[in-house]
Amino acid sequence: MPSLECTIQDYAKSQALASPNWILEEGVHALKVADLLRGDWKDAKMINLSLDPIFKMRDHHAYWINLHLSSNIKLDGAGLVLKHEGDCWPFEYTFKVAEAFYYREGQLVRRGFSGTSFKSSERDFPKIIDPTILKIDLEEKEQQNIWIRLVRAEACNLSLHLELNSSELINQPRLASTMMNVSNVAYGIILALFSITALLFFWFREKVYLWYIILLLFLFLAQAAQLYRNELFSLIFQNHPRFFVLLGSIFSIVWIATLFVFGRLYINTKQKFPRIHLLIKWLLISLLILSTVSVIARTILLPYSEIIFVVRKPIIGLILFSFLLILIYFLTTKDKLARIYSAGVLFPFASIFFVLIEMNLISENKRNVTLLIMGGMITTTTMALAFRFRMEILNKKSALEDKLTVEQQNSEQLQKINIASNKFVPQTFLNFLGKQNILEATLGDFVEKQVTVLFSDIRDYTALSESMTPEENFKFVTSFNRRIGPVITRHQGFINQYLGDGIMAIFPKSATKTLEGAIAIQKNLSEYNVARMAGNKMPIRLGIGLHSGSLIMGIIGDEDRLDAATISDTVNVASRIEGLNKIFGSSLLLSEDCYYKIKNKSLFHFRFLGKVIVKGKSTPIGIYECFDGDDPKDQELKTVTLVDFKKGLSYYFKQQFSASISSLTKVVAQNPKDIPARLFLDKARRCLADPDGGQWSEVEIIDTK
Repeated sequence: MPSLECTIQDYAKSQALASPNWILEEGVHALKVADLLRGDWKDAKMINLSLDPIFKMRDHHAYWINLHLSSNIKLDGAGLVLKHEGDCWPFEYTFKVAEAFYYREGQLVRRGFSGTSFKSSERDFPKIIDPTILKIDLEEKEQQNIWIRLVRAEACNLSLHLELNSSELINQPRLASTMMNVSNVAYGIILALFSITALLFFWFREKVYLWYIILLLFLFLAQAAQLYRNELFSLIFQNHPRFFVLLGSIFSIVWIATLFVFGRLYINTKQKFPRIHLLIKWLLISLLILSTVSVIARTILLPYSEIIFVVRKPIIGLILFSFLLILIYFLTTKDKLARIYSAGVLFPFASIFFVLIEMNLISENKRNVTLLIMGGMITTTTMALAFRFRMEILNKKSALEDKLTVEQQNSEQLQKINIASNKFVPQTFLNFLGKQNILEATLGDFVEKQVTVLFSDIRDYTALSESMTPEENFKFVTSFNRRIGPVITRHQGFINQYLGDGIMAIFPKSATKTLEGAIAIQKNLSEYNVARMAGNKMPIRLGIGLHSGSLIMGIIGDEDRLDAATISDTVNVASRIEGLNKIFGSSLLLSEDCYYKIKNKSLFHFRFLGKVIVKGKSTPIGIYECFDGDDPKDQELKTVTLVDFKKGLSYYFKQQFSASISSLTKVVAQNPKDIPARLFLDKARRCLADPDGGQWSEVEIIDTK
């Protein structure tokens, strides 16, 4: 195979070398350098480039050129740039494989690597993905025989040119160039528009603004992947160059598709131009399918990939030409938004055709229209969006005027609501009855539901109130209720009655939420007490009782005065259970009906305190203490003694009084303040001292409230 003879006399930064006259195309059988050195080409085909430098390069096929290089000067770290021009897809900007074998006097001295198949650590120039560069090291008067193997990921017609660049030229930074500075300004504008459009989306909640955000995003990514490909490759994609190249292609296709999705929403083609709406849909689907197939074909060798690359360009050209005709048609319509969109997109979109036409021309003076497309697209689509935004503002202003008119017409209705509000029925109560407003509530309305009732009472309130003036007393109650009310609301309950030193709250949904709310009230009260004690005020103690059961709520009264009322034994039982806190020295008690409705009981700490018959009742009620809201020290003591406490009560109810005394004595020894443990310890001792067992009772009768 004839070699390309090149002698380097002298060069400063860049020197064009002669173009290859011959190139060898591998056949079915892969070639090795050893085969070429022996002159064994196997079934390879030699292509003569002396008459026409353009040759058809097949996808994923290897091509070989031979370069005989000599130099009159020392070359240290220079780069052999493999430049190519043709009708290749613009995103595959470099060779997939560029592998060089350097021979001196018939001996292989080293190998060089470039192309997107090699990670940065394997390449001759680790930080450069474009152009394809192979390293050249030559001593003065030295000669090298270089075999270069080239592979592209797609089929196209191209011409190959060689250029020798100095290491200073190759490694000089690009960010100082004018094109880079202009691009940075454009990217800054994109980010600013991105932020503004995001605000518009959150304001109007319209998809058109969301798709414009997506359009800006992919336009930004596509242009950045093209313009800053070396920098991005060096920073992020060192080990995945093929993925990076494919990503740039995907971004570019997606932003074109997004441009027309945005246009469909902007114009509302579904209603105004249904046929064009459907046509755009199928054009977009075709574009995405063809682009996806092309990406796959550039990744792996498919049986008909060469045909795919041949038919791809005319089909994509037809699709884009169809989009161009649609834009021209929109210009002729009477729809303002269609004309604005078309006028804004037509010029920069036509620039894409300029690129597609130019990339099929073999020219050394190609113009870069990337900034033209990006700048034109940003400017014109933003103007179109601004026009639509103005229309939105005018529409909202008109809607606001209509709303004011409607409000004036409803003034009489509002007066009726104000009159009815004077009868004072709580809105939360109305919601519980299924009423939207007070006008729907009528005398005799009621509902029956399964609920959990919470009663709370401030301990020693009488003594506390005697130390305050009426005004201080009122402010205290108001301040206290302001802290408790929101806690109940957060746990899906509402306050039915304020009882001065206590409250009655109803939880219609969940006993678990009721318990969580009661614990939250206790913790809130602890924080409140810290502030009170800091001001030399007495801490507040609170008793809480919970009970689950049926409840009737309704509207009672007469025609001139309505009130929200609850009628149920559940309320009375909850009140009695709250009163038991005084006997057991506890803060939070709940009935067994409430206890059995609690989900995930393991998340809480309970102690069974036996069964009682409260005043006004004949049926025993099981009582449980929950101490999760107690003071942390009390919680710790009750938790540590919980096992012995449960054993002590279990032995007591089995009338094994000696064992009960033994367990409860341990509890009291560790926690002398544990009143329930002391109560049952005293009972067990009395029962043990009574031979007839007359002191023992499974159920305690409570006569006080």
